[in-house]
Amino acid sequence: MSCIYQLTVGEDTYIGSTNDFIPRKNKHRSVCNNINSLSYNYKLYQAIRANDNKFSGEILYYLQAGEEERIMEIEQEYMDKLKPSLNVLRAYCTKEDISKTKRESNIRRAKIKITCECGSCVRKSYIARHKRTKKHQTYLSSLS
Repeated sequence: MSCIYQLTVGEDTYIGSTNDFIPRKNKHRSVCNNINSLSYNYKLYQAIRANDNKFSGEILYYLQAGEEERIMEIEQEYMDKLKPSLNVLRAYCTKEDISKTKRESNIRRAKIKITCECGSCVRKSYIARHKRTKKHQTYLSSLS
């Protein structure tokens, strides 16, 4: 039966979701100690190894019939409420969340300034336009 679960590693917690809790908990234990696993260095597994491979798990919520397609959304609600320290990624993002994140990322990127070879300090996003300016062209002609 599908559920939302919490793993506790010392003082830290992780929230996840699965269709079958016991095999998923065993998978966490297996991946944690498998150096060839792509997930080996995840924050959760590093914490488990640092805690002598000791962790506990509990089911927080069993999904009702018809809720299966909302499993990630419900998991995110639990993550927002409990604020687990070992979750790195969001389980669910609305279109508004994605738009907001993209917008914030674009704003940060637009503010990055670099120093051109001619000595001008310009926004990285404007470097192509700057290279067509009279100041930059004059600098290039002085090199030859």
